[in-house]
Order: sequence, then structure tokens, then C-alpha cells
Amino acid sequence: THRNVVESIDPGTLPDGRHWIMVEFLEGRGLERYTDDLGGRLAEDEVLGIVAQTCAALHAAHTAKDPHTGRPAPIV
Repeated sequence: THRNVVESIDPGTLPDGRHWIMVEFLEGRGLERYTDDLGGRLAEDEVLGIVAQTCAALHAAHTAKDPHTGRPAPIV
């Protein structure tokens, strides 16, 4: 796993056909609250750091193999 990708714990389907997935609980602030706490603005180097971490997480998720198909796991 990648440090910026949540661990999925349990997927399922509701009786009406909608899908759900339970993921690990993360402590802390989300990006929206973090940005709000800083007055709605982030420094350019901080934005670039967040984008770099996001890209690394997407790459890790995309290259992970689905245990059932052997293909890259979907990104949701």
C-alpha cells in the first residue's frame, strides 16, 4: 500500500443495488478544512507538494493489481 491511499476494509452491495465500500478511518483535517484554516490560500510550493503526493497516490493505486482479475485496480 501507499501512505497516501486509504486501506479498503470491506465492500458490499445494498439491497437496491447501490455499492458501498468501508475504508480505514483517518484522523485529521481534510484538504478543504486545512485550506479554510489558512484563509483559503496556500503557498505555491505547498500546492505543488500536495499535487505531487496526489499523483504518487494515483500512480500507486493505478499500478496495484486487482487480486481477482490481475489487471490494474480501478481508481474511484
